[in-house]
Amino acid sequence: TTTTTTTTTTPLGSLSLHNATLYHETIDAMVESGMTRHLGVLDLTGIQPLTDDMLEKIIVPAAPNLRRLSVKNCRRLTNKVCDMLQTCTQLTALDVGGAYNLQPPRVIELVCHLMALTELHASGLSWTAETVRELTSLKSSWKALSLGFLVRTNAPLKDCLQLTTLSKTLQSLALPFCEHLVDAALLGVLGRHLPNVRALDVRGNGG
Repeated sequence: TTTTTTTTTTPLGSLSLHNATLYHETIDAMVESGMTRHLGVLDLTGIQPLTDDMLEKIIVPAAPNLRRLSVKNCRRLTNKVCDMLQTCTQLTALDVGGAYNLQPPRVIELVCHLMALTELHASGLSWTAETVRELTSLKSSWKALSLGFLVRTNAPLKDCLQLTTLSKTLQSLALPFCEHLVDAALLGVLGRHLPNVRALDVRGNGG
């Protein structure tokens, strides 16, 4: 007689607290309930009171299964976030756009630890030609990148973006408000080298 054991996996949930008012008591209740262990997607966009310590309560070790996380425009967060998120090894998508206390070199260090990551939205963090070049060369599996508000540089942006690395997988690219860096010539280069891109955001770029 052969006995077959069937293992069922509980689907991961999604929680959005977009622009919510969040207190320490709320976070404590979330963690104590055990709900965070079952989250695959967590959207904390725009929660102004969110601090490093508050986020750490949710993430470490209470949410080991996160696949997608947004802390966009959470402006009290610091580089400490880049350390704590290194434990979220299943992350495939991360949005830290507008969390302007995070420094690009620290974000790059974080990316090196997140082997599953294919989407990074990090506009408004004062990216330079050097940090863009380093970031885009890290992976050959990027699907989406958002790097708006780049610091002006003398190096052509086409030379900073590692187009050969990005060409096979990139589907979405956002370069909004990169004044004097995004022009018709660059768009032509992107069109020729990034055949799989279906979404291109170049708002706020004159000329």
